[in-house]
Order: sequence, then structure tokens, then C-alpha cells
Amino acid sequence: MRLLQSFLRDARGATAVEYGLILGIICLVVIVAFGVLTDSLTAMLGMIANKLATR
Repeated sequence: MRLLQSFLRDARGATAVEYGLILGIICLVVIVAFGVLTDSLTAMLGMIANKLATR
């Protein structure tokens, strides 16, 4: 019974889960941002390549 009570009072696992959720959200935001910026970056680099090719 004491083992069960000490297990229920232990908050270290909950903290690890919270950090894992925060890390997961940050990773998701980074992946979405790269997806959004990829098209813009490709277009910009294509424009620069075209201007350099015409010189």
C-alpha cells in the first residue's frame, strides 16, 4: 500500500511527460514553418539564379 501511495505522490513522471509534450509541440511548429518557408526560399533562389544566368 505504501508503494502505491508513494508512486501516486511522485511527480517526476508527470514533469517528464509535460516536457515531452512541449518538445513535441515545438518540433511540430518547426516542421510546419520549414514547410511554409520552403516554397518561398525555392522561389527566391530560383529568381537569383535566373538573374545571375542572364548576366
